[in-house]
Amino acid sequence: MFFKLVTIGTAFHWMNEEKTLNALYGMTINKGGIVIADMNSTKSRSFNIEEVIKRWLGEERRAGSGLYQQPSRSFQEIIKESQFHYLESWQRKLVWNNDIDSIIGVTYSTSYANPGV
Repeated sequence: MFFKLVTIGTAFHWMNEEKTLNALYGMTINKGGIVIADMNSTKSRSFNIEEVIKRWLGEERRAGSGLYQQPSRSFQEIIKESQFHYLESWQRKLVWNNDIDSIIGVTYSTSYANPGV
């Protein structure tokens, strides 16, 4: 089976990036590609969620049962070194609903502040 476009959400950093890109390249048709949609901020306009998380969970960012390690290379660098030679980056500012239920819901969906942590 071949795909024209493969999408990955905010999970790419949990994968073996190089191995994943190699496998996906073999699954995409000529001129096919990938999209990595990643959110890189937990900041809210009304307050900084990161401060609340640090207060209750400590300074080190958790990730499931361990601690989060900041990647040594950006996604762009990893993709440029892969068989996907062409790279475009877009940024889009998301407008969040800042009511308390939405903030808690988004925060609980993360690896570092889900209810199990």
